[in-house]
Amino acid sequence: MSVSPLHHEYEKSRFDLYENGELAGYVQYSTGCHALSLRHTYIVPGHRGRGLAFLLIRRVLDEMRRRRVSIQPERPIVAEFLRTHRQYRDLLAAPGARNSHLHVVP
Repeated sequence: MSVSPLHHEYEKSRFDLYENGELAGYVQYSTGCHALSLRHTYIVPGHRGRGLAFLLIRRVLDEMRRRRVSIQPERPIVAEFLRTHRQYRDLLAAPGARNSHLHVVP
């Protein structure tokens, strides 16, 4: 299995993950004044069952940490990831907080 680095599809508001040159999955997001909302996580059927969803989520969260952007999980799988990976909980947006670094540029 050869998994590419995270690819930002800015025009589609999503982060893509490729495996062996094929789109394996993506996390779609929306931006608001408080946080980046992780709205949809999708793994292509032929790539399921090998842990790519958690790998994709981990890479997105690592990128948000690098950019100093808070997140708001809207999918159960992202919430589950955060329950089992405490080291990412600091990325959760506080209710009512303002995020001055929210621009998610390519």
